[in-house]
Amino acid sequence: MKTLLSLLLLLLVSPAVFSQDDDEGAPPPKAMPRATVPVSAKTTLRARVFYEDTGRSVRRTSVMLMPVEGGGRDLSGITDNDGNLEIKNVPTGRYYAFINAPGVVSPFAYADFRKAGRELLDEPQADFPVIDVNGISDINVQIGARRGGAIGGRITYANGDPAIGVKVEILRKVEDEYLPVLANMSALIGMYSGGGLFQTDDRGIYRMSGLPEGEYIVKVSESASHGKPDTRNGGYGGGFESMLFGGSSMLNVFYDNAFDQEKAQKINLQLGQDLSEINIII
Repeated sequence: MKTLLSLLLLLLVSPAVFSQDDDEGAPPPKAMPRATVPVSAKTTLRARVFYEDTGRSVRRTSVMLMPVEGGGRDLSGITDNDGNLEIKNVPTGRYYAFINAPGVVSPFAYADFRKAGRELLDEPQADFPVIDVNGISDINVQIGARRGGAIGGRITYANGDPAIGVKVEILRKVEDEYLPVLANMSALIGMYSGGGLFQTDDRGIYRMSGLPEGEYIVKVSESASHGKPDTRNGGYGGGFESMLFGGSSMLNVFYDNAFDQEKAQKINLQLGQDLSEINIII
């Protein structure tokens, strides 16, 4: 799991390393010398992690520190039964605290994956407190966990049968586009571990929590080709590829039972709000 966390952090904090200059023949610019600033890493951070709405402890939950300016190594710890956290050898810097608890809003939920590097997290910088560390003195802080909103419902076919294992996307409006939401680290782990987090269960039910406030639409996708896939136009072959990626065409339905995204019903969600009847008929 540490490798997965490291890969995601690299995605969030690294610049766009695959871009090239327009003039490929130009020599690379010479690096400007700069003074090396020594960084101390002797701070022990002690914190109590609690839910902002109730004051109760967030128990047995991983908390990760991410440098505001990017770079650096992973720093994380796990809260005890009273919500207490201790992370040793924290270097000089300014950090965001990522609380990996289901239902808690994370900076990941605000990431704009159309952008690169630190610009991915431009929006949440004003909403999440920053922890300042001098690298020498120990510090004691309070870290509040903010409950996000939740969207859920049931997906059925026209005859009332549950639509089992269909893909559900929760799309949040960012500027003028609707983008998929990665609510928190739990959602990421569930997606890559095959936990079915983005699929309906055996009753056709789905639910995603830890969502930031904003405007949303819900999209359901199901393979529209149940026979032999057409591979002539880039469709997937049979067997494992078909199981993993779906057939050669997909049927998309938006809430409230619209086939066009422009006609999808908009959902306004507030922090802590639970919308459990966002149902769709395929």
